[in-house]
Amino acid sequence: MGKDKRNQWHPAFYGAMHLELKDNKEDLEFTEEKILNTLPLRSDLLIIKKRKSCIIQNEIGRIFGKHNLLEYKSPDDSLNYDVFLKGIAYAYLYKSNEPHVDEILLEDMTLSFIRERKPIKLLKKLQKEKFHIEEKWPGIYYISKEGYIKIQIIVSGELSTENHIWLNSLSAKVNVEQATELIETTQKLVNLDEKNYADSLWEIVASVNKQTIQKVREDEKMCKALAEIMKPEIDEAFNNGFDDGTNNKGIQVFKNMITNGISKELAQKYAEISDSLVEKALSEM
Repeated sequence: MGKDKRNQWHPAFYGAMHLELKDNKEDLEFTEEKILNTLPLRSDLLIIKKRKSCIIQNEIGRIFGKHNLLEYKSPDDSLNYDVFLKGIAYAYLYKSNEPHVDEILLEDMTLSFIRERKPIKLLKKLQKEKFHIEEKWPGIYYISKEGYIKIQIIVSGELSTENHIWLNSLSAKVNVEQATELIETTQKLVNLDEKNYADSLWEIVASVNKQTIQKVREDEKMCKALAEIMKPEIDEAFNNGFDDGTNNKGIQVFKNMITNGISKELAQKYAEISDSLVEKALSEM
């Protein structure tokens, strides 16, 4: 996968995980792209559970020990047996990188793979290799075998939107009902950090679900809510517009906003350009 495409999905994943586990934010410490040793090897996300006694409210974190490595696979990434074994190797590298022997115990570690589609071939291979597979909750599969750390595979496309709206929305297949629920849930956030995490998620959701977002905008109430949610993108588009005195800034602002899923009418209002310049901008896109 190209670096640019990876960079699209992974910030959204980090934001989604923070939001999924926000009820325990004081109990958890997040480290993105944890370096595993002196080699250029990184785990997508490391979550440290600060207190052993704390109970993670979200089902995704029920398996967590003290040290929890997470590997996220975007819709274009594979999750096969080799990728599975590589994840396990990363976990052991993380353990062995500490200065003292058994400073990190295997029983205190977990490994999670997150992917939108169910890896059917991998699950069949794991069964063949005598791994025990249990669907603990819808979309959350526990993978166990004697001598291995605790492992789970999270199929985000099978998670309920009611309990896991953030991870479930990491998709290019978001429908109108789901997008509406995501908007309403985002509106309820009051914490600034949580709003920023949601913003990083919306950036990818809007860019890969343009038809759905267009349908959502047909509802005036939802259109206004979406505009408020995406205000950071609107502000960024305005601030990054280039002004040479010939309305180029307005055109660039308009294009940036359209690219970020903002309606033509709202983009024109913020860019302050005429109908003729709107048509010019659209013809150039």
